[in-house]
Amino acid sequence: MMEAELAVLKKGLGDVDKEIVQLPEGSNDPFREKMSTFYESAMHEYEKLAASLASIKDKFKVLLELYGEDSNTELETFLGSLYNFVSTFERAKKENQKRKETQEKAIRAEKKKMQTLRRPTQQDIEQDAKGAMDKLVDSLHTGQAFKNKRASISVGGQGRTSIHNLMNNTEALQALAAKQKEINAKS
Repeated sequence: MMEAELAVLKKGLGDVDKEIVQLPEGSNDPFREKMSTFYESAMHEYEKLAASLASIKDKFKVLLELYGEDSNTELETFLGSLYNFVSTFERAKKENQKRKETQEKAIRAEKKKMQTLRRPTQQDIEQDAKGAMDKLVDSLHTGQAFKNKRASISVGGQGRTSIHNLMNNTEALQALAAKQKEINAKS
């Protein structure tokens, strides 16, 4: 495309040169002087453009080779492909950034949710132990523990435990009794 434009320019300069040559040389024709000056300047600029175009073509061939493109690829086609790649890359980069921000936001929300969940304090644990001990003592006093071996009470909010199983586990009873003494000593 650029070669065609340079060829038209060269043809036009050739036509100007022909017109200058046809003018008589000895006359002080201002047209001849102006056109001769213009022609020399224009021809100099044309030669610079032609040299620049040749240099660009050579560099473009090297560029095509570096990108692994066919050496017959047109400049417009190559630049269009490059533009599409860069546009797609930027879009993917933005999408990845949004995805990362969304994930970080979800992680922060989950952490906040976990922090807001009530964790049992030492006081809550002591209350549960005291409540379990009170229920156990009450059931022993009333005789309920002996009447129905399958009777159950809630211990520490962790489900139902058979009193029979609690009575057979002397270590658990001793631990509960020690906890009860400790709680009563604090009170």
